[in-house]
Amino acid sequence: MKFENLKMSRFANFLNQEVTYLDVDIDNQGNRSIAALAVTVEFRNIENQVVKRQTLRPLGEQAAPIAPGERRSFRLAFEQIPDDWNMQYPNMQVTGLVLR
Repeated sequence: MKFENLKMSRFANFLNQEVTYLDVDIDNQGNRSIAALAVTVEFRNIENQVVKRQTLRPLGEQAAPIAPGERRSFRLAFEQIPDDWNMQYPNMQVTGLVLR
């Protein structure tokens, strides 16, 4: 599996709170379908210390699996990122995976 085409954006929601979005394509380069996926995302400051860590499940067991060779786009949303975030792309690590 490979994460590709990362793009970040920020918007204010209807409560005037800033929400940061990370759009990412997940490319299944394996020979089995990805049935469920959990990703831990870490935002860091200029000293490379983690200032926010959040685990998200962009693909739950209710969704259609990502077949071998298939690519799918996801949008991950984050609220309240600390002010000392270094404004770089966060680190992403697969922390849960169900294959079929």
